[in-house]
Amino acid sequence: MQKTDRKYRVVVAEGQFLIREAFRSLFSGDGLYCLAGEADSLSELMKGSLLDGADLLITDPGLFSRVQYGLLSELAHSHPRLSIMVLTPGITREEVLALTKSGVYAIVYKTAGKEEILAAFQAALNKKNFFCEKVMELLIHPNGRKHSIRQPEALTRAELRIVELVASGLTTKQIAEKIRVSYHTVMSHRKNIFRKLGVNNASEMVMHALRAGWIDTIEYHI
Repeated sequence: MQKTDRKYRVVVAEGQFLIREAFRSLFSGDGLYCLAGEADSLSELMKGSLLDGADLLITDPGLFSRVQYGLLSELAHSHPRLSIMVLTPGITREEVLALTKSGVYAIVYKTAGKEEILAAFQAALNKKNFFCEKVMELLIHPNGRKHSIRQPEALTRAELRIVELVASGLTTKQIAEKIRVSYHTVMSHRKNIFRKLGVNNASEMVMHALRAGWIDTIEYHI
């Protein structure tokens, strides 16, 4: 995320008092975010100018019925600088896909830890997708079953290790330090992996590895 001198203005639309209180506590005294408004119902969220000047909307999809997901698209369209993040107690694969199509960038379970929630904030504000580990499991294994593991025949053992470390969230520099090789060696491995798998970036590489079953459950940040 780019550095900024101003705080990001966050609106929380959540029916549960304790969740709203948790966000008040989280943002209290924070140097990067401030709580700009609250709503405990869909009607309260949609009325007035609550979202004017807001950077991030955090909401529970339970406030909306499936047929009302289009309202999220309307909010995003009418507030171009606004990013939308969903915090949910549970969700189906179909709901995830519908919410994503409606302009939601980040989807996180309410059981997520602070670091994962903050990572979702940053991704959404940068207009990037973020799915917590449980949502990724749902997308990759919709029937609750793991795919059978297939060996990555095209990759060497060293290249597969690079894929695993990228998926775990390490930077190229951190990977080099961990496996005790040079930065340029890691970059060379990455280029070879991209070429062999026919992908263009690290996100596509990790998704390929997930679909192939080379990687188990991970925190996945696009």
